[in-house]
Amino acid sequence: MKDDPEKKRHIVKVLISWVLHFLLIALAVVMTIVLVSAFASRNMLTIEKWHHQPFKNEFVAKDLTEDYGFEQYLELEESMFNSLADYMLDPDKLEGHSPYSRFVNGGPQDPARQPVNWNRTVELLPSGKLKGGVLLLHGLSDSPYSLRSQAELFHSQGFYVLVMRMPGHGTVPAGLLNVTWQDWAAAVKLGARHVKNKLGDSLPFYIGGYSNGGALAVQHTLAAVANGEPVPDRLFLFSPAIGITAFARAAWWDSLYAFIPYFEKSNWLGIEIEYDPYKYNSFTKNAGTQSWELANQIRVSLAAVEEKGRLDKIPPILAFQSIVDATVQAGVLVSGLFDHLEGKGNEVVFFDINRSEQMDSFLSLKFADKLELLMKEKDLNYTVTKISNRDRQTHEISAHSRLPGVAKLEVKALDLKWPQGVFSLAHVAIPFPADDPLYGAVIPDPSLFGLNIGAFHPIGEKHVLKVPPSQLIRIRHNPFHAYMNERMMEVVEKDLGDRK
Repeated sequence: MKDDPEKKRHIVKVLISWVLHFLLIALAVVMTIVLVSAFASRNMLTIEKWHHQPFKNEFVAKDLTEDYGFEQYLELEESMFNSLADYMLDPDKLEGHSPYSRFVNGGPQDPARQPVNWNRTVELLPSGKLKGGVLLLHGLSDSPYSLRSQAELFHSQGFYVLVMRMPGHGTVPAGLLNVTWQDWAAAVKLGARHVKNKLGDSLPFYIGGYSNGGALAVQHTLAAVANGEPVPDRLFLFSPAIGITAFARAAWWDSLYAFIPYFEKSNWLGIEIEYDPYKYNSFTKNAGTQSWELANQIRVSLAAVEEKGRLDKIPPILAFQSIVDATVQAGVLVSGLFDHLEGKGNEVVFFDINRSEQMDSFLSLKFADKLELLMKEKDLNYTVTKISNRDRQTHEISAHSRLPGVAKLEVKALDLKWPQGVFSLAHVAIPFPADDPLYGAVIPDPSLFGLNIGAFHPIGEKHVLKVPPSQLIRIRHNPFHAYMNERMMEVVEKDLGDRK
């Protein structure tokens, strides 16, 4: 029996109709969910001027040319900070705004009150003999302040230090509405070029990065390795944003409605009181998208380096990471970066949870168990160090290290311990010491800030605070900061010694 062509055409039409019908239903469901999310965004706090009016003269990737100098970047930055006065509130006319907002002119959280405004690009020049240079890159929604401690450490050791303000940061949260990761990468390239020109070829050049800045440091280095360009001598990474969930990219869908004034808030994951002088509390969906795309670009760049057979050209990396991290996927630092490294001198330091008996009953171990499996690996090409309790009966800690090719763990007791009540570190805690004047637990000078965020722990009834309780419970400093500094200076001294 011959096939009936008319019947075949009918079957094809029916199938196409079903597929189109299914796609239309799926599209309708997605658009409905997105629209519901856009309506839900209207429950956020009021949109302020600093949420919807970004600066128009911010640095962008296309500005970077061979002739574009670091001084031009600073001039552009200067013009923006001069314009910041247009966003500031009169302390006598707050009209419902918090007096602790960073945008209250001369208020307790106004960063312009400080001797140095660490929202801006900061240069530190040593007074004595120059030993090297370091470019430091802050995190997403942060400012150069997040690496102030590291900057002062390297400066004290005779290094020229440049803490680069990334485009969109340090001014108003709206700066992150339209910024791209390529803008940040161009700023990093400009900063690296500037530091390198200060040093010449005889002195060591390092790049250090916190969170998104860590990802930028890695991407800059991988691109340089792939293209045969000069690379830094070493990377220092603090909670690097290597692993970002795909949700960060998808979260922008409902911002498709943001061009409608009624749905303007759908550009934001959250709108909050801006009480932090050096970090935006409000967070744009575009920022999350750009961070995800940057992390994805790292995978692409790493594959390009691998394809060209240049993995051994990646400089040594020393990374510090809390095993529990609500911002990035800690395990991807291993699988997405360290497992690919072929050179020597690489090490990742994980800060474990507090494993004392006192804390045991209250903690989930699903994150930390993965670290235990990693510590048992014997064929790693890099060192893994775990900062953890000496045993379950004490808060005192030791450094447990798995060295490449060594079967037995190396254990070193440290003169440090978990502070009372602290069960883990956090993504935002890693770069800050306990005596940081803003985020520390010990406030050296209460007059510097009206609100010391690290020591601010209000307690009371639930559903009362305007600020999410999850923000206030999050530790903002690193009680093991001294160990981190010691480890960094160990490798720096070794590098300097190798050059003699």
